[in-house]
Amino acid sequence: MSEAVRLEYDRLAPRYERRWSRYVRRSIRAATEWLHPEGTERLLDLASGTGALPAELLGRWPGLRIVGVDLSVGMLREASRKQMAPGRLRLVQADSRRLPLGSGRFDLATCVSGLHCFRDPEAGLLELARVLRPGGRLVLVDWCDDYLACRLCSAWLRLTDPSVHRVFSLGECRALLERSGFEVEQAERFRIDPLWGLMRLRARRIGSDRI
Repeated sequence: MSEAVRLEYDRLAPRYERRWSRYVRRSIRAATEWLHPEGTERLLDLASGTGALPAELLGRWPGLRIVGVDLSVGMLREASRKQMAPGRLRLVQADSRRLPLGSGRFDLATCVSGLHCFRDPEAGLLELARVLRPGGRLVLVDWCDDYLACRLCSAWLRLTDPSVHRVFSLGECRALLERSGFEVEQAERFRIDPLWGLMRLRARRIGSDRI
């Protein structure tokens, strides 16, 4: 099924940001508001897509160094065309379940609109915990199953769209993070229009260097 996700996003990549521009802006703003970098941190952006979030972060915080990971080569190709901050951004094609990155390497991580596409969400979050240093923070933004429109739409998309796997409620996502080595510090759900709702969570990686 990961191959189906990759192919779907390869197909969508050239028009993704134009088609979903308002959604992209709102979800990126939600992540950025809770990130709070302090200086020259190393940040992993998982499900980096067309690079919209790294572009925003690199413009705001010149000290950040970012690795953007995505399953779709097409999406990463679109990200590379933005020509963002040479030397401060690296793009990597990889599956969320098997990140080719060292343990404890990152201070911060983001995952925006990626969780509902993961074939194995817990494995993806365990990998995020592995590559974050103890005390490192994750900001996650995704569709929220607590909203009726999201629930109905996701049920339909699971039948028709191979890239959609599962949409979580806020409580389910909190529990998933806690099982994966995180302590949730903040969590909320919010609407981006009269029908569609998202959730965002900020969590701290707990424990020792080994997960």
